[in-house]
Amino acid sequence: MAKVTQGRSLWQRGYYAEAVPFYEDGLDKRPKLREAYHELGDCYEKLGREGEAIKTYERALRDADTKDEISLRALGRLYIKKGFADEALLVYVRLQAVVPADKGVAAEIERLEAAKSPAAQAEQARLAKARAKHDEIMLIADRYFKEHKYEDAIAVIESYPEEYRQTEFWVKGLLPLRDKCEAARKK
Repeated sequence: MAKVTQGRSLWQRGYYAEAVPFYEDGLDKRPKLREAYHELGDCYEKLGREGEAIKTYERALRDADTKDEISLRALGRLYIKKGFADEALLVYVRLQAVVPADKGVAAEIERLEAAKSPAAQAEQARLAKARAKHDEIMLIADRYFKEHKYEDAIAVIESYPEEYRQTEFWVKGLLPLRDKCEAARKK
């Protein structure tokens, strides 16, 4: 926490580059500090390091709070700024679940949907199928893991279609579970 406090002190005084290593070190030790992600993302934005800001807000949503309104808004705004309309749309849809009465979010979703290309619509449909398959496999594999049936869990995970293995559902969901099963199996 001391590192984050030092980072915050520097951030508040406008020393963004100097604050970054303190935030990074502090978040490595305590990854649930939501406000620290906001401030680190802000540092990156002010330094013109938008790619790192995006990664920071994504990490906040993954590690601290999947429904963090501030991170979702920042991520959506940055995706739009970088020209990633499809990613922005997905973020705004998530944000709408958090703040359903926000008319600005609904308007942004409408604007982004209207601008979607047929290729982007096809990709969104593919990702929806990938998510559904991920959810189905994850339920089964997780149950096998809890029952110490590691071989069965790995077999189920390996049934995830090859065409979806470049998605976040494989990389951030099923692949880490497979690695965890492999490690447990070797014990």
